[in-house]
Amino acid sequence: GLHLDPSQHSPEQLVVQSLFSDGHIRYSLSEYSPSSSTTTTAPAAKGLEFLGLHEEIIPGSLDSIGWVLGDYGMRIILARDVPEWISKVLRNFVATLFAKNNIDPSEAYKNGIFAVHPGGPRIIDKVAELLELAPEQVAASRAILKAYGNMSSATLPHIWANIVDDENIPSGKLITSLAFGPGLTIYGAIFRKC
Repeated sequence: GLHLDPSQHSPEQLVVQSLFSDGHIRYSLSEYSPSSSTTTTAPAAKGLEFLGLHEEIIPGSLDSIGWVLGDYGMRIILARDVPEWISKVLRNFVATLFAKNNIDPSEAYKNGIFAVHPGGPRIIDKVAELLELAPEQVAASRAILKAYGNMSSATLPHIWANIVDDENIPSGKLITSLAFGPGLTIYGAIFRKC
């Protein structure tokens, strides 16, 4: 990406430079209540209803993901152990995300879609394995990774747009969104397609 320093040629930075890409996306937020006919602004023809979120920092994982500002861009710290850190806490994290937001876990696991930030294919694989997800439940994450790579914070909005535009994903479908960032921090959000 443009924010990375191309003069860095360590093996770690070559992997990072080949994995990350640049991206941007436009989206808008509006107040919307599906149980009410009145809204602050008219709802979009299609979109995602936000239901709730949760985030946690994994203790002891500070050196796994981070950004270091330099004279010619930024250097990312991306340790190989990120999938292992995620493995240690993800099931409990997702259980807390669902409980905190009054979501029935069986709906999410049986019929839901998981929008997983694709830090790389190993991240999607690990999340799918840990949560026992079917390939179609993480298909949007794989499609965006294949088409655009890891666009840092722009990646999940591209996955959400893919889900919104996918005619095969019906309105009312529960979407669990998971991201992993510096800290190592796990972020989760729950949406419903509308």
